[in-house]
Amino acid sequence: MLHTRRSIIVGGLALAGCTAPPRRALVERLEGDWFGAIFPNGHRLPLRLAIANDSATLYSLGQGNSPISSTTLHHRGRWIRIEFGTLNATIEGDINNEWIVGEFRQGNTLPIGFSRSPIDPPSDLPLNLEHVDALRMRVGAPALAVASSHVDGRNLSLARGIRMLGHAAPVELNDKWHIGSIAKSMTAILVARLVDAGATRWDQTIGSVMGDQLGDIRTEYLSISIRQLLQHRSGLPKDLPARATRRFPAVEPDPRASRLEFVNLALNLEPVGAPGRSFSYSNCGYVIVGAMLERLCGEPWEQLVRQYVFAPLGMGSAGFGAPGGRGLIDQPVGHEDAGIDEAPLARPPGTRFADNAAVWGPAGTIHASLGDVLRYLGAHRDRDAFLSPDSWSVLLAPDDDRVVAMGWAKRGSGYWHSGSNALWYCEAMFDPVRGVACIAAANDGRIARVQSAVNAALVAGAGTLAL
Repeated sequence: MLHTRRSIIVGGLALAGCTAPPRRALVERLEGDWFGAIFPNGHRLPLRLAIANDSATLYSLGQGNSPISSTTLHHRGRWIRIEFGTLNATIEGDINNEWIVGEFRQGNTLPIGFSRSPIDPPSDLPLNLEHVDALRMRVGAPALAVASSHVDGRNLSLARGIRMLGHAAPVELNDKWHIGSIAKSMTAILVARLVDAGATRWDQTIGSVMGDQLGDIRTEYLSISIRQLLQHRSGLPKDLPARATRRFPAVEPDPRASRLEFVNLALNLEPVGAPGRSFSYSNCGYVIVGAMLERLCGEPWEQLVRQYVFAPLGMGSAGFGAPGGRGLIDQPVGHEDAGIDEAPLARPPGTRFADNAAVWGPAGTIHASLGDVLRYLGAHRDRDAFLSPDSWSVLLAPDDDRVVAMGWAKRGSGYWHSGSNALWYCEAMFDPVRGVACIAAANDGRIARVQSAVNAALVAGAGTLAL
């Protein structure tokens, strides 16, 4: 997921001047089972958290359901922190009615939300509008939409809710949704198209393509290839420091100069893993790929992805940045977390923080209708003539037992990825064996809270057509 503009804010103490309820009342409010999930390296890992008598037990439902006892549990007012010494892990967050919303830290930091009951896909398929609305209301998202297709030609498209809080305009089936880091796979398939056209190679390196454009950078990055960048094996950090990111404008007609500046900044960062070998999810790596393609082809990444991906697939709705017109509510609007007990805050197009800076494009600034994204996913599912057989094999070949190269994670016989810019959240999948493709999206960036509903809609949307 691309999430560069701000960090999720969790934790904190009871508000000054507030009288805390008796400790026993706090314990009783917490006691019982809580259900949530995290998404390490692209895999959904469902969890159950059982709290009793000032201690907690964590159950990893996807890893044998073995109990993991807490070392400490601290809570005051709405704040809770649980430490698991055997895992070297911490859960910290805020208690909000029937939710615990915060972060799971174990090396990396991941958003997490626990609710009193699991949000499972509807069991009485096929998925319908009532199911979608129930999932939406369960997490409080302004809108939720899902679209799926089957290789036999059947399609499903459902959307419920409003485009923006405070306005009555409902979402429509052809509306455009920001897809966040699902755009990474579009940068990867752009590379594959250019490989097929003879314009680049998977093994071309940063140094061989951009060497004369680079200043004083760390030399261990010069031998990193396009393939390794797309596989998140560059060793680069996930993002630039926030202070460096703020220098780039939100909208640029031609971001090539900014991307070159970005590349020089990123290649000065200390590696977080062994360059070329260890896995480390990196938005920076995909921006560097975009800059390499710009150098090779002489066009902005935006123009290249329009020419080689959007146009051939008939993705007429696809574009960049927040969808919709300035001052209009003609498309869904992204919403960010405004704090505990507060409704999410709308960020309409044309206003500050409506999307990440344009320089981040190759890592995740694309929007499109769900129908157009389905065309894109269907090409992957069917491995059609959009790419050569060799390029499909490279693009979708497993890199190891956890990660699939080039923007997708492997899940059983299918492929999955999520996307967010802290204002939207979506998930996409395709499964060649089951013959389905599906995308689900919410115009709500409260990831820890909404991901369970979006994932449930995705699973049910795919399952409806796979029956």
